[in-house]
Amino acid sequence: MKRKSPFKHKVRSHKRNNKPVDSYVRGKGEAPVKISNPSIRSKKMSGKPEGSSRFNVRVLYDRLQTERFPVVAASYSEAIERALVSRVSVEPPVRVEVVKG
Repeated sequence: MKRKSPFKHKVRSHKRNNKPVDSYVRGKGEAPVKISNPSIRSKKMSGKPEGSSRFNVRVLYDRLQTERFPVVAASYSEAIERALVSRVSVEPPVRVEVVKG
């Protein structure tokens, strides 16, 4: 398998074999876009901790089917965050509905 060529970046001045090397530009092209794998920030919940409630979150899309997530969270904003991390689609939602209970 062929090695990918490096994207364009500046190399700082340094020493190579005890000889000074001036700074220079190396590679060509743009840096690849990294897509992060989101994760839930809080610890995993086992059962229903004190101060948490059950929420039903519906994520509605323009062209895709609605996704539903039952979530245990301490607040509405945390419930939305947990549902958005759990969803399958990467398309931005049109609307998010949260119902406590």
